[in-house]
Amino acid sequence: MLATNIENAVPTGITHESAVPTGTINQGDPMGSIQFVEAGVYEDPRVTIKGKVIEVFDAITNVHGKAQRSIRIQQDDNTTVLVSGFGSKTAKLEGLHLGYTYSFKGKLKTKMTTYQGKEKESTFLNL
Repeated sequence: MLATNIENAVPTGITHESAVPTGTINQGDPMGSIQFVEAGVYEDPRVTIKGKVIEVFDAITNVHGKAQRSIRIQQDDNTTVLVSGFGSKTAKLEGLHLGYTYSFKGKLKTKMTTYQGKEKESTFLNL
């Protein structure tokens, strides 16, 4: 019987002239993925935020035909952030309870919107 250790296997034959594999494995992807970045220092664009769930929205199909689930959380400094998961990441937002504190990791974005005639900065996190 041949024993293999998949976790410690190193892919061979992967070369790219100006990029270096980071070896970062995406846990949500069953096949795993290696990201290539330009030579130099790599900075992960994802951030981790922690907050209490204050509102849960039902899952919908957005205009692009992908499943979308969102929740609103309140951070310690009383700011609110809309956390959204798309496609297979909607499962990460299922079963979360109101009033409980959770941590989320994703890309944090802000944009200015007009609400009731006033400019307002909206903050949201995409998983």
